[in-house]
Amino acid sequence: MYRKVPRVRIPPSPPILMEYKFCPKCGSEAEKKSPNLLICKNCTYNFYINPAPTNAIILENEAGEILLVKRKFEPKKGFLDLPGGFVEIGESMEDSTFREVKEELGIDIKKVTYFNSYPDDYLYQGINVKTLGLTLTGKIEGEPKLTPSDDVEEATFYQKDKIPMDKIAFNSIKQALLDYLKQQ
Repeated sequence: MYRKVPRVRIPPSPPILMEYKFCPKCGSEAEKKSPNLLICKNCTYNFYINPAPTNAIILENEAGEILLVKRKFEPKKGFLDLPGGFVEIGESMEDSTFREVKEELGIDIKKVTYFNSYPDDYLYQGINVKTLGLTLTGKIEGEPKLTPSDDVEEATFYQKDKIPMDKIAFNSIKQALLDYLKQQ
């Protein structure tokens, strides 16, 4: 069931933009009609620039601590993040979250609950990818052996009042954590 979550607003980082200029269909120069629409001058193809869907999960252990991972690669190498990543073609949000947790931590989770969504920027190899991050919540039962791999350097549980917000990689993740903690 949908519920409105009051938000603590964090000002967005100034974006570093690389503008799309060419038609993905024929390669000709395209004209920008709005912030997310290019129209090809040659073949008249309408190229909509929509956000890429991502997932992140706020995982709590039985002690009520939240799991954060340290990023192994750029962007934001060395910063803290929630487990998650990009949704692949053909995946549901839930399946992509289960896959990411398995790839990054080596564990299986059984149940997730939708929490909220957050727009953000993901600067990758000089291109500012607009994202829409869907944040989920879940529980880790027992004491599973976490095996950081893929793009995760390490995984650590933090007490809710000890989360180092200044070390969180992305505004969307910081916003999700603040909103979640506000409800606790």
